[in-house]
Amino acid sequence: MRLRVQLVVLFGLLVAVATSASGLLAYAATSDEAVAAVDGFLEARAGPRRAGPGPTEPIVDEVAAPNRRLVGDDSVFTLLGADGGVVVTSDGAVVLPPPTQVEAGVAVSSVSIDGVRYRLRSEVFNDGTAALAARSLAETEATLSAVRNRLLVIGVLITSAAVIVAWFVAGRLARPLQRLSAAAEHITATGDLDIPLDTSAPGEVGQVASSFSGMLEAFRRSNAQQQQLVVDAGHELRTPLTTLRANVELLASGRLTAADSAQALKLVGAELEELTNLTVELVELAGDQPIEAEMTAVDLDEVAHAAAARARARSGREITVEGPPTSVAGSAAGLDRAISNLLGNALKFSTDGTPIEVKVGNADVVVQNAGPKIPEDDLERVFERFYRVSTSRSLPGSGLGLAIVAAIAAAHGGRAFARNTATGVEMGFTLGTADSDEARNWL
Repeated sequence: MRLRVQLVVLFGLLVAVATSASGLLAYAATSDEAVAAVDGFLEARAGPRRAGPGPTEPIVDEVAAPNRRLVGDDSVFTLLGADGGVVVTSDGAVVLPPPTQVEAGVAVSSVSIDGVRYRLRSEVFNDGTAALAARSLAETEATLSAVRNRLLVIGVLITSAAVIVAWFVAGRLARPLQRLSAAAEHITATGDLDIPLDTSAPGEVGQVASSFSGMLEAFRRSNAQQQQLVVDAGHELRTPLTTLRANVELLASGRLTAADSAQALKLVGAELEELTNLTVELVELAGDQPIEAEMTAVDLDEVAHAAAARARARSGREITVEGPPTSVAGSAAGLDRAISNLLGNALKFSTDGTPIEVKVGNADVVVQNAGPKIPEDDLERVFERFYRVSTSRSLPGSGLGLAIVAAIAAAHGGRAFARNTATGVEMGFTLGTADSDEARNWL
């Protein structure tokens, strides 16, 4: 069932129930008041004799008198003797039933006489005689029937009007949701994420539309990143593969000298290492999936020394490490990866022959190099995935290495940073007090 129909049915049922309940209460109250009015009429007509010592001749005279002071044409009064016989009655055609109580007192009830409903008041006196007063409920019941019919008509009109109003209101409320549904169906059928959405609807419906629009924007960004990943991966893989192919062909030709063969093999090894690093970076960041990492006590200075030793062996550059012994809670593999990526970036962009300095603090690592400075507008963006400074886009690299550094730092409760210095650039990360359970997923 469509949402609009569901809302109309629900609202119509609620209004119908509320109208019926209020109508029943109103009818019951009106009925009680009408019957109470009849009882009051009977009390006013026959009640003055209640305190008397018993029926006397004047009562008989009053009932039989032409002016009928005790009763009128709209009521019947009957006086019964102690033996139950009729002493006098105002209307011989209407036989009122004798009282059911034995002891003296007043009783009021509704009875049916010859198919006509009456309200009967019976009073038994101390000497056993009884006075009966009755009034027909035909007029009262006719009035109540008219009230009941009017309440029914009013209830139907109110419910119908509520259903009509609910139909238009529900249509207005459901229209944005219908548009969202149509947009979702369009996206499912075509894969087009650029479909415009109206987020101006009020209340929760507008919030849903805004959330849906935000989700589409996230999908668009993710799709753009995936496409960029394919482009960057193709670009980055093409260069080392081309170099590998050329060197392998030269080695297979047999025309190279021993020195040239050794140099070609060295180049093949370097390109294979570049391909390996690139593949690792793509796998780690392409899927946005967290990688489990065991959080333990880590000697940060030893991790820095190990990463510097590997970089020193690969590049032949001078790399120094300074800092006191420092123990932190973290992922040894993650911190090693972060420092290695910082060193790789420094080796790539620093001036040949200049040393690389690694400084380890109590809760931070800084890598300094004497390379070209980074434009101020790019300092905060160098840690974004796939982002490349315009001056470095011709150099090898995926634009993922520094993004991994930022992800590892954030998982350890810290952050990555980059700043220009008087002699070059320094990059690093700080470590905070991340909860160990949250920091287990360091990407």
